[in-house]
Amino acid sequence: MERLDDVTTRRVRLVDVLSQARDHADGGAPVLLGIDGPSASGKSTVAKRLAALGDAVLVEVDEFWTWGDDPAWWDYFVDHVLVPLASGRNAHFRARDWATDTAGVATGEWVTTAAGALVIVEGVTSTRRAVADRYAYRIWVDAPEASRLRRGIARDGEQHRDAWLDWLAVERDFFAADQTDTRAHLHVHGEPTVPCDDVGEVVVRRRPQP
Repeated sequence: MERLDDVTTRRVRLVDVLSQARDHADGGAPVLLGIDGPSASGKSTVAKRLAALGDAVLVEVDEFWTWGDDPAWWDYFVDHVLVPLASGRNAHFRARDWATDTAGVATGEWVTTAAGALVIVEGVTSTRRAVADRYAYRIWVDAPEASRLRRGIARDGEQHRDAWLDWLAVERDFFAADQTDTRAHLHVHGEPTVPCDDVGEVVVRRRPQP
C-alpha cells in the first residue's frame, strides 16, 4: 500500500486511512484518531464515514464547546472524555444542550460513551497543540471560508450570521497561533473538485507537513 503521507492532490481510500492510523499507534492501547479543522469544513462527514468503516467510537467536540470558546470546556473534555477513552475506560460526561440553548452554555443529561479499540475525536481544535501527541493519527479538513459560512447559515439559520462571523474570526486566530494544520498526517479537502466515491474515499488537498 502506498504511504498516504507521500501523496499530493488525489483520491485516497478511507480503509487505507484507518490502516495508517493503526500503523501509527502503540500496540495494546486504544487507537485515537483526531479530525480537526474549521467549522463546516466537512469534518463530521469524514468522521462518520471512518467510524462506520472502522467500527469506531465517535466523539464530537460540538458536545462541549460554546460559541464563546470558553476555555473551561476544554479541561472538562480532556479530563472526562479524552483521558479515559485513551486509557480504554468509558467516558462519562454532561454534553451541551444545543436543543434548548442555542448559545451552547447550558448542559444536558449525563452521557456515557463506551470505550473502544478505535476512538475518533472530531471537532474544532480537537487536535490542538496541548493534546496533539495523544493521537496516533491526525486529519485536517478544510474548505473555503465563504463555503463554510454558507453551510453554517444554512444549518443554523440567518439569525446566527453575526455569531458565525465572530466565530470564524476566533477560529482563524486560534489556528494561526496553534498551527494545528502543520501537525496533521493527512490534509483533506472538504469541498473537492476531484471526483471521488462519497462513501469510501476522500480527496487529499495538499501535501501534509512532516
